[in-house]
Amino acid sequence: MDDEDGVRQALRSQLKETHVIEEAATGEEALAFLENNRPDLVILDITLPTLSGWDVCKRLKDDPATKTIPILMLTGSASQAKEGHGWVSGVADYLHKPWDRDFMLQTVQHLLDTKNP
Repeated sequence: MDDEDGVRQALRSQLKETHVIEEAATGEEALAFLENNRPDLVILDITLPTLSGWDVCKRLKDDPATKTIPILMLTGSASQAKEGHGWVSGVADYLHKPWDRDFMLQTVQHLLDTKNP
C-alpha cells in the first residue's frame, strides 16, 4: 500500500511474475481490503494520506485475525526513530526508497518463508 502510483507500479512490476498483488492507495482502502482478505504479506508505506502506515500497522497487529501477517514497511527516511517505532509496532522489516530490486525480492521471500516454514 502506497499513495504514490509510481511506487505501486514499481512494486507490481517487480513482484507480479511470482506473487499475486493487490493494491491500496490509502490506509482506509488497505483496511477495507483486509477485512475480508488475508494476504501472506503486507507492504506498507509509512506516509499515507489520512491514516498513516503506523496506524494501519497498529490496527493490523491489534486484530487477532491479522496480527500474524508480516508487514514490510516502506520508508523514504532512514531515521532510526521511525524504525524503532516500527519494531515496537510489529513491523517485520524495512525497505528504504529507492530500493534495490534484488534486495527487495530477497526480503519479500525471506518474510514469506519465515511465515510459512
